[in-house]
Amino acid sequence: MNEAAESPRQFTTPHQAPTAWPLTTGHQHEVANTLSRTPCPSNDGLDPSVVMDQSSVISNSVPLEFAYVVYDSTSIMSYFAALLTFWPFVIGVGLLVAFFSTGELWICVFGSGQLFNELVNHILKHHFQDARPPGSAKTDFGFPSSHSQWCGYSAVFLLITLAHIPWRRLTWVHRLGAVLVVALCVATPLSRLALGVHSETQVYGGVAIGAVMALIWFRFASLRVCRLALELLACFPGLSWTVGPIVG
Repeated sequence: MNEAAESPRQFTTPHQAPTAWPLTTGHQHEVANTLSRTPCPSNDGLDPSVVMDQSSVISNSVPLEFAYVVYDSTSIMSYFAALLTFWPFVIGVGLLVAFFSTGELWICVFGSGQLFNELVNHILKHHFQDARPPGSAKTDFGFPSSHSQWCGYSAVFLLITLAHIPWRRLTWVHRLGAVLVVALCVATPLSRLALGVHSETQVYGGVAIGAVMALIWFRFASLRVCRLALELLACFPGLSWTVGPIVG
């Protein structure tokens, strides 16, 4: 009995944990006060303000709609259709490289018309607010298709320009490049149908609007006041105006 009085903790088995000492009311209040004064780490020790900032960034994250594409990984045709999504970017980069390497102002005419064409596309999309086909991975408005309108403008403006240049003045590089550009401008709108991100009306409407924009912009660039302005710009070092007079 003396041994039991000396040690209230007893072990029934080697694996059993010892019985805790009973806490008095005073001890309970002391432990509670100690725990209340101890800072409790939140989110694995991260600063709550940092966690909130990260959460806001995640909640505000959206895909870049212009390049966002989902394709069937089991289909080679779907893969190439997805690659054609970036064709308008290639055209834009190609125009920049061509301008900075040659200084030809007609390239600026081409590019500025393309930017205006893109602005018109943005306005029309928000005017019609036409939804994309059911199941599309993209959620923005679908009519007119920006890819199709971009390609429609590029192909028609290029063809009009080449039609005004004597065939003998074009090298085989120019001819092959023109055929390749036009072919890809035809394939890209079709790829939007294959990927299911646009309806036929949205695609064909985009091509038609882009073609009309090319005709309007070419006519605008052919105005005498525009040509005089471009001729004055050609006086600056590094700029040239060689294609414009031929086309006019």
